[in-house]
Amino acid sequence: MKSLQINILGICLVCLAGCDNKPYEETSATSNTHYGTVSEDPKSMDPSFAYDSLSLSILGSVYDTLLQYSYLKRPYQVEPSLAAKMPEPILATEGDNLPGPYGFRITLKKGLRFQDDPCFESTGGKGRAVTTDDFIYSLKRLADPAVNSPVRSIFIEKIAGLAKFDEENQKLFRKLKEEGKEPAADYSMDVSGVRKIDDLVFEVYLTEAYPQFLFWLAMPFTTPLPREAVEYYASEKYPGRVDFKDHPVGTGAYVLKEYRKGQRMVLTRNPNFREDFYPSEGEPGDKETGLLDDAGKQMPFIDEFVISMVKESIPGWYMFRQGYLDGSGVPNESFDRVITAEGTLSKSMASKGIRLFKARRLVTYYYAFNMDDPLVGKNKKLRQALGCAINTVEYIDLYLNKLATVAQSPLPPGLFGYDPEYKNQYRVYDLDKARRLLEEAGYKNGIDPGTGEPLSLTFDTSDTSASGRQVTRWLTSQIEKVGIKLNVVVNDWNTHQQKADVGNFQFIRYGWLADYPDPENFLFLLTSDNKRPGVNYANFHNAEYDALFNQMKGMLSHGEEGIKRLAIIKDMLKILEEECPWVPSHHAENFSLVHDWNKNVKLHDPGHNLRKYQRIDAAARAAKRVVWNKPRYEWVAVAIGLLFALTLPGFFYVRSRR
Repeated sequence: MKSLQINILGICLVCLAGCDNKPYEETSATSNTHYGTVSEDPKSMDPSFAYDSLSLSILGSVYDTLLQYSYLKRPYQVEPSLAAKMPEPILATEGDNLPGPYGFRITLKKGLRFQDDPCFESTGGKGRAVTTDDFIYSLKRLADPAVNSPVRSIFIEKIAGLAKFDEENQKLFRKLKEEGKEPAADYSMDVSGVRKIDDLVFEVYLTEAYPQFLFWLAMPFTTPLPREAVEYYASEKYPGRVDFKDHPVGTGAYVLKEYRKGQRMVLTRNPNFREDFYPSEGEPGDKETGLLDDAGKQMPFIDEFVISMVKESIPGWYMFRQGYLDGSGVPNESFDRVITAEGTLSKSMASKGIRLFKARRLVTYYYAFNMDDPLVGKNKKLRQALGCAINTVEYIDLYLNKLATVAQSPLPPGLFGYDPEYKNQYRVYDLDKARRLLEEAGYKNGIDPGTGEPLSLTFDTSDTSASGRQVTRWLTSQIEKVGIKLNVVVNDWNTHQQKADVGNFQFIRYGWLADYPDPENFLFLLTSDNKRPGVNYANFHNAEYDALFNQMKGMLSHGEEGIKRLAIIKDMLKILEEECPWVPSHHAENFSLVHDWNKNVKLHDPGHNLRKYQRIDAAARAAKRVVWNKPRYEWVAVAIGLLFALTLPGFFYVRSRR
């Protein structure tokens, strides 16, 4: 009997303990801290290398850039950030003897400093002043053969003299390897197209007219890099020291204070951050929604961002509903209860002060074939057949709550060159057509004539979530309808990216979110210049497509030149349709939820430095957390009652036996 009483007491204590599920310390509600989640660790926080949206979202907070996108204005436009003013164009005329025909003079703001860090040994860990040398070092590093930047070929092609820098360092690498030494680039070599005028002014000359270069100045690739940090955190030289890709040192609004892989990251306010003020202008409606309430105030507003790693969507969703996360997406499992048929927020969610943000994103999701693969890469009819076998309308209905558009090409809606009337003949779901194309490909009914068995293809994915597994099963069933067996390989994100970089796949799913709002930024994904390890993961090569791209890339999108540019884009899309290096999947819409205490939120596709604009009303958050997370002691009473009810017959039985 005593044992029974102890068991009841233990269960009651467990129930009482279960009434408190706070994931953070008690003071978190009232602190000036933003709480969020990501599903994976960033692949790399080396700004010369990182090119995935997750990594860039962290980099944008730590590394500031010469230019940035206006936070509130639409359409998107670039404006000065580290630069004191917009870069001044330089047009060479005959006899100027300049390194290139087209260039920019760039002037830095005064007083810029790097964050404090142990790498600055000469100053006792205090961040030093930023100079033009740091930008020149950053540009040279993009051509360093050891860095293997994914945009290496773009900058080598565009910046005058950078190809020569690359060529000489390639020779140096070969020489050092022959001598049995560790290859290292020689940064003392001059780049003719990058000229230092003084510590605050430098010039960059291009090999041709390329107005999109300004967009690259708004990306972390061209951020100022302190050479001290790159060398101090070189793990090969200093075993046991954090690698530079995991320890960013920049000039941005925040510093990476803590990084525990697989668990969490903490970004804290950078005390060395420059003067930066919240915008005073936006688009119509911004004032009415409170987006101009902080106009002219010094940024950033939030002291700290705590970013937890949560792989599955449901745990994060419950944390958001309890007020422990300040923003969230909408899980598929809960979509119908959260979003009405009209696409508005449900009354129950709105009554809690939750706000819904919707935006059509400049993003394209696609399936890429490895064009070097001896099976799918050499058989165009097979690729076309697979395009006709995938029912993307069904996918959007089942997994995206009908909130996406079937992609016909790489270009998303809202971008110059996108035509809503254009239909790709191999993106129409048609199983009969898919079977005819398969027969023309040499695989009647999906059978491999060499083995007499169903043709087997390998599909790589990085989505390890429960919903991701459902999608993979759906895709497998789609391909099986034409008789082909799909072998699925599930990778973590870093392995997935590595496979894409080296071409270790047959069929893979990917997505591209615009770096900048120009069709060149999507169509360059399939040019020969960007073949692996660049972003042309399919390793597609077509001389006609490349020639058209080179005509189109530097053209304007308005006036007579815009008409010519549009005609060229149409010809390029026809080549992609016929050759089918991709099966374009869909263009997504973005649904985001935030609590009403999370201020200054506006969805923004190309920007990465968005955290500095946000503000938290911590007092409002604390008040709602108390209301939403009151201990439910009535369940303890119910549990105790049930336990007594269950044990009472046993008690009387034992007593009668005695």
